[in-house]
Amino acid sequence: MHVYKMFSGIFIFGHNAKDLSHHGCRSPDTLFAMFSQVDVVINNAGMSYRGNASDTTMDVHIKVMMVNYFGQVALTRGLIPY
Repeated sequence: MHVYKMFSGIFIFGHNAKDLSHHGCRSPDTLFAMFSQVDVVINNAGMSYRGNASDTTMDVHIKVMMVNYFGQVALTRGLIPY
């Protein structure tokens, strides 16, 4: 987890969207230990792969979905209790 202070009261919180081992819960717990609330979430993790569908392995498709879909779901679900 990385937290960067951008402006007074504005922080950027980064986490590894590919790591779903904690189902998005560990990072929000750490965040709320530091701050009392989250006002805005910009959930913009993503990756792409350029290639022919017939030449792209399933491993690549799975990695793209882990970040682009499941990473977003995990963080959102992790924030629901707060």
